[in-house]
Amino acid sequence: MQAGFILDDRQILRAIFDDPYPMIPGQNMNEILRLVDAHWVNAKHQVALPANWRPDDRVIVPTPKTVDEARARLEDRSLEVFDRYLAKKTR
Repeated sequence: MQAGFILDDRQILRAIFDDPYPMIPGQNMNEILRLVDAHWVNAKHQVALPANWRPDDRVIVPTPKTVDEARARLEDRSLEVFDRYLAKKTR
């Protein structure tokens, strides 16, 4: 493959890759599929994904916008809370 593009279901460009991808050492078709999965999860669940994310890994939930949301986050047992602004969950 010489170059590739990932478009979402609304025809919005989400990723571009070239430099004979996946011919570069260390890159392969699994990375392309992981990128597609990551964009799908982000779009569907409105979450951020950490570096080297793989399907079924925890995702990063958005930062709380109010004090009440922050308090609720601290009590939510489904979250792994690192700080008032950083928490992960299983999607």
